[in-house]
Amino acid sequence: MFHSQHRRLSRPAHRCFWSVVLVAALVISWMGIAGAQDSPKAEDVIAKYIKAVGKYTKDGKPAKLTSRVTKGMLVLPDFMIEAPMESYLVPPNTYTNIQIEGFGDVERGVKDGVAWEINPMTGPRILEGAEKAGAIRDATRFIQFENWKKSFTKAETKGEGTVGDAACHKVVMTPKEGPEVTCYFDKKSGLLLKTEMEVEGFDIETTISDYKETDGIKLPSKVVTEGGEIAMEYVIESVKYNVDVPKDKFDLPDEIKDLQ
Repeated sequence: MFHSQHRRLSRPAHRCFWSVVLVAALVISWMGIAGAQDSPKAEDVIAKYIKAVGKYTKDGKPAKLTSRVTKGMLVLPDFMIEAPMESYLVPPNTYTNIQIEGFGDVERGVKDGVAWEINPMTGPRILEGAEKAGAIRDATRFIQFENWKKSFTKAETKGEGTVGDAACHKVVMTPKEGPEVTCYFDKKSGLLLKTEMEVEGFDIETTISDYKETDGIKLPSKVVTEGGEIAMEYVIESVKYNVDVPKDKFDLPDEIKDLQ
């Protein structure tokens, strides 16, 4: 484990850091080209992914999900920091808290269509534009790209690529607002292994791995994001579905209410 021997981030590094953090919540990269005529339709690739992660039960019916609680660590290897994080999701509301020693708590959430963030560097703010669209998109689904047509104008298969030793279908997703996302879906398993996008001049690459199954649903336990000057790693330690989450967990902080 890393300990508290960490460097203070400069303001330019802070800006880069939070750009990468926001991109990583979207959870949310690639190489190689193949003949488009041999590639499956993007919607079929996405449908295979949704089924692969367990959106459907063994009898083919949609899984009944009401809530999700995720706990783990945000690791900043360049600064020797490990920060506990927890995230609560009850669509269409969500709340995430990251406790960074020597920096303070970072909070982020969506409540009744209001997307917000509080961190010690920028203070409280209400998200707008692409940031808001991405946050709301993530707050309305348990599975990445679930009901994707509500948030994306199109998805196109752009040949093939590789992630490690895995051959992948390369799919470019165009959101209604925000940057394009290029996704690599494993041909065999159907799972999402990598994404790429450009944000504020930075090429952001996210590698997704170590899928683990909880209550019949697969989620990655490791997500590594690189871009600009800062690398970070999300390590998911526990996931629980259909648990009781207090309604006030999603209440807007007073600092955010003052901005409305």
